[in-house]
Amino acid sequence: MEPRVEQRQRLYPIPTTVMMGLALVFALGLVDWTGNGVAKPIWMFAVPILCGAAGSLLALAKGAYGWATASAVLGLSLLPVLIILTTLISGP
Repeated sequence: MEPRVEQRQRLYPIPTTVMMGLALVFALGLVDWTGNGVAKPIWMFAVPILCGAAGSLLALAKGAYGWATASAVLGLSLLPVLIILTTLISGP
């Protein structure tokens, strides 16, 4: 097989998708589901961003540039989207 054909037949990078899933799980963990108003530790706000960055680096190592971009965008956009949705649903 030619190298270009082999390159197209790669599967998606599993470690990147795992890191993207972890970023989503940690972002959902920031939501106050019980309504008790207990503050989360400040470091928890950085974890989804770090998971997205780690997934992006793992995808870059495999040469999957699209997955690297998707992981970086997901990691950076989860917190603002979560804040906007929480404000729209529960009010200011």
